[in-house]
Amino acid sequence: MPAESYIVPLQRAYDKPRTRRSNVAVKEVFDFLFKHTRKKKENIIISKEVNEYIWSRGIQKPPRKVAISIKEKDNKVYVFLKDSKEIEKFLNKDKEVKEKKSIKQTVTEIKENIQNPTATKKTSVKKEEKAPAQKEVASSPKTEEKSSVKKETKDDSLDKKEE
Repeated sequence: MPAESYIVPLQRAYDKPRTRRSNVAVKEVFDFLFKHTRKKKENIIISKEVNEYIWSRGIQKPPRKVAISIKEKDNKVYVFLKDSKEIEKFLNKDKEVKEKKSIKQTVTEIKENIQNPTATKKTSVKKEEKAPAQKEVASSPKTEEKSSVKKETKDDSLDKKEE
């Protein structure tokens, strides 16, 4: 079921004081949807465009009726203006999410199915090449001589200062 369409009468808002009419009109939308969907106010989500449409002429003159479309998803009711672009985006979002999941699943399956032995050999060769190079640097006699020379000079200078 893509979306259900309703026309919500907002005439009762005109029975209230002028300075509260748009507020009452929004409450009328909630009441109407409660009667038709049996969902509480916490589970009804009115889109920004419906709210802006009700408030478009200010607080004193809300529209007499609003044509809406609703979509129920995950125990929530989403309310949009009838034939709006937002509801199309909302409906397409579900399809895109499903497509993305299926693409991810196929990619992981392909990775699991493909076994590339050259990639494993290259990584092991690289590790072997790095390890001997590090050992040679540590055991080179030149670096040992330089460090010992430096130590001797420091020790000599300390001895001289003590004398």
